[in-house]
Amino acid sequence: MSFTQLVIDEISDISVAEEETKKIIVSVAMRLNGELKAEKKRLIINIHTRSLQFAKKLHSYIKSSFGESSKIFKYPEAKLSNSLEHYIVQHKSKDASLIKKAGLTGKTGLPVKGFSSNIIHAEKQILKHVIATAFICTGKIGDPEKASTVEITTPNSDIAMALDGILKKLGVESKIKTPRGISKVIIKDKYDIAEFLSFSGAINSSEKFLKTYIKVPKIKLKTHNKTSSDINSLKSYRASEIAILKAKRALEILKDENIKNELIQAAKTRIAHPNKSLEKLASCSNPPITKDAIASRLRRLNSLADKRASEKNIPSTADATKNCTFGERK
Repeated sequence: MSFTQLVIDEISDISVAEEETKKIIVSVAMRLNGELKAEKKRLIINIHTRSLQFAKKLHSYIKSSFGESSKIFKYPEAKLSNSLEHYIVQHKSKDASLIKKAGLTGKTGLPVKGFSSNIIHAEKQILKHVIATAFICTGKIGDPEKASTVEITTPNSDIAMALDGILKKLGVESKIKTPRGISKVIIKDKYDIAEFLSFSGAINSSEKFLKTYIKVPKIKLKTHNKTSSDINSLKSYRASEIAILKAKRALEILKDENIKNELIQAAKTRIAHPNKSLEKLASCSNPPITKDAIASRLRRLNSLADKRASEKNIPSTADATKNCTFGERK
């Protein structure tokens, strides 16, 4: 199974409870991978997807959130151009009710080129589902052992610009390219890719991606001189991993203690964003603080935790990192 299919399957397993989010997921899927046909005075909407689990969700969301019916079909394998799965969620009606309810037409009744305003201005948690849905529909990711990139193909430049803007809101750098007139949103930086996988819900794939990707310089370090940037990246990720382990252990030690909320939030922010530098981590804080401030708060929290661990004669934050070998040469 390809890495793309693994990521799609993992994201597709995520459950959504909010009705508004369900509607947006259906709207994004229709916008990126929807197909409209007319047959015997009826409109047929086909939504293509590469996951049976996601097809079932679309079927369920269309029923529960829009009050419309649909059916699921497996795309004929003989027509597939690759090894990925392919399913179709099909909706039939005498009018364009589902299209209107999904926000794919404006007040004038004309089709909307990009996303509707409720998607563009949605909260970050909803925007994560938008990106995840877009990847399920038309995204692909290369093998982690090679020069991996994430590509999301879009039906037009308006959608590409919208996805690019959403990714930037979520702290991931991306670019728009238009090879042969096809607009694509591309993520190249390996830590941005890991961040994208993480907030999309593909946690296991994110960990696998980073571990596999970082292994490349481990092997070559024995026989080749690596550039300082490669070595610094490895050291940076190693330091981040240690900081996360210490933060987790500190919260465990101090869970019943009366600790300042700012210290607890600093640790939770560090854990929630494993691939961000201290500078980017500081900007993720609420409210945003400086790099030195968040580093100081993490040190103070670890110091308090180590003091309490010493009093209770239990493992300290440093003990939590003793078995940590990730990022080291073998």
